[in-house]
Amino acid sequence: MNHKIKNLLNKPLQSLDEHTLEVVKKSSSSLIVKIIGMIAGFLLSIFLGRTLGADGLGVINLSNSLINIFFGSR
Repeated sequence: MNHKIKNLLNKPLQSLDEHTLEVVKKSSSSLIVKIIGMIAGFLLSIFLGRTLGADGLGVINLSNSLINIFFGSR
């Protein structure tokens, strides 16, 4: 079964040229890291919400928003 999944994933990639394939491979690792970061942020938000309550989580979210507005990447 694992072999079937690999073949299913590799089939569309075989039609790409070598440069496009390199971009896909390197960007896929970046995508995985971003998804893991989003999941970790979500779990942290749940933890803080249960620990600090709605008021505490609201203060943290407000401060994060203000920091992103003033010091975020542009």
